[in-house]
Amino acid sequence: MEVVTIENDSLFHRETRSKKRHQPHNRSNEPEHHSSSSHHHLLETILDYQLIVARGMGQAAYEAISASGREAICTPLHTIEEAL
Repeated sequence: MEVVTIENDSLFHRETRSKKRHQPHNRSNEPEHHSSSSHHHLLETILDYQLIVARGMGQAAYEAISASGREAICTPLHTIEEAL
């Protein structure tokens, strides 16, 4: 994942971080018991983030991010530069 730091409305710093492996969701016809607590691996990776911008994420990930006090935004844009 790419991490950018914005200061004074400009890109100040950019780095690449490893994303902890995301466990696949239940793809069977059985009801899915997937809660925001199952995204603890994601939250460990983003402890120093204030805002998460992604091209997509599941509802449980969105809820886990929001519950942690961070803002999550989904965008159709393809690059960080477009999203900024």
